[in-house]
Amino acid sequence: MSTMQRFAERAVLAIAGALAAHNASAITPESGFWVSPLLADTAASIEITDDFLFMAVYSYDSQGFATWYTAQGTMSDDRHFSGTLNRFGGGQPLTGALHDATFLGDFGPVSIVFDSNDETRATIQWVGRTMSLQRLDVFSFFVGTQNNAHQAERMLGEWTMVMDVQSNADFPFFGDVLIFDQSELDPNLPNQWFYDGCRPSTSLIGQCTVAALANHDASGFYNADTGDQTMVVLDSLGETPSQDIYFTYLVTAGLSQFDGVVQFHPPGGFDPNGIFFPVRGFRSASKRFVTTGSGPNALPAEPKSVPLAAPMSRLDQLRAANGGTLPSGLNAAEVQQRFPIDVAATVDAQRQLEQRVRANQRR
Repeated sequence: MSTMQRFAERAVLAIAGALAAHNASAITPESGFWVSPLLADTAASIEITDDFLFMAVYSYDSQGFATWYTAQGTMSDDRHFSGTLNRFGGGQPLTGALHDATFLGDFGPVSIVFDSNDETRATIQWVGRTMSLQRLDVFSFFVGTQNNAHQAERMLGEWTMVMDVQSNADFPFFGDVLIFDQSELDPNLPNQWFYDGCRPSTSLIGQCTVAALANHDASGFYNADTGDQTMVVLDSLGETPSQDIYFTYLVTAGLSQFDGVVQFHPPGGFDPNGIFFPVRGFRSASKRFVTTGSGPNALPAEPKSVPLAAPMSRLDQLRAANGGTLPSGLNAAEVQQRFPIDVAATVDAQRQLEQRVRANQRR
């Protein structure tokens, strides 16, 4: 039996068991390469589809020969996985004749606990050892970690998000799209980064046009003390600046997704004791695309000199869907318990961002 046949047989059995148990989980840990500071030259590729996890580890035996380990099975919930390591060796070299790797038997139990506060971190127990795992941060390779540059770099690109406004209407979920295409180190604060962009005029363009920058400017801020990202977007321009409306997002971001909350408010009206609504965002276009119009997710781009469009308020649409008012959301204590994000710790960053957005407005 070949290596792939062996894996397919075990995977089918595991999936059948999952279907029989009707196990429902909200999978949030990120798929990709995971590394441990205790294992040099070793990495684990973890792929999660629905509630099924497959892990492949490339490592070396005691004599330094390359060895592969795999594990697969259904997660018990969205944070826990337990399985058995299978060991393989003697595989086919890139230039050698076609042949299967040799199955060297089960190598012992393995369990993974993903961090409930950070979807890019986990703890793994295997072969009698317990160690930390971290999702490989590719942005740190591009720009380095000095002054936390990679934390702002990860936010550059296009983000598509869903807000749970808990409306009484038939559809309680609403969407938003944000683009960030440039970053800047705060000259007054070490390790603190701003990043700027907009809510685009259309997702088909995927860039910040003149209209988008004028009507829906946006800025974000990485807080090195809390590890959270704060983002402020101008929802609509009022007849006077005091009538403008802002959306403030408070999120914890991974490499390709984030979780957090959003609050809608007038200028200077962000209230840490106010109402918040859950939000989840996903990267939908690359940094290269939003800055150059080419690269992953590229579509024919509209020139940035698009004529100004009439301002559109997303908040007005949300209110209209709920009989003219906003439904009750989460308070600060509920936000802290659920995500967790310390809302009070974001106030200074939010005020800075709102001033930054206001200064960039083109009235």
